Amino acid sequence: MRCAIAIAIRMAHPNKLVPRLNYEHLRALGARLSAWRDAADRTQTDVAAALGARQPMLSEWERGTRCPPTHIQSAIETMTGGIIPAAEWAACVEMVPAKASRRKAA
Repeated sequence: MRCAIAIAIRMAHPNKLVPRLNYEHLRALGARLSAWRDAADRTQTDVAAALGARQPMLSEWERGTRCPPTHIQSAIETMTGGIIPAAEWAACVEMVPAKASRRKAA
């Protein structure tokens, strides 16, 4: 049902900008986070707990499949001593025009 709603919105607002994740940049930041964690000799569980998150979420951030929330981005910057600035996570989100879908809403 949600897909049909999203398609209807795109068809009604074809010039609307929508956020899209830049997975290449996200994977690069995740690799840097993973490298920092390895160099600091810390486990995913340890780092996740220090950030106020759970280990599966940290794993997704390190693999570049999800972007951490802004409050966690700031915590990562603090934890890494500025090696991974919070501002760099903002580049993971690009605003792109919504494309009208050719599918019919169900």
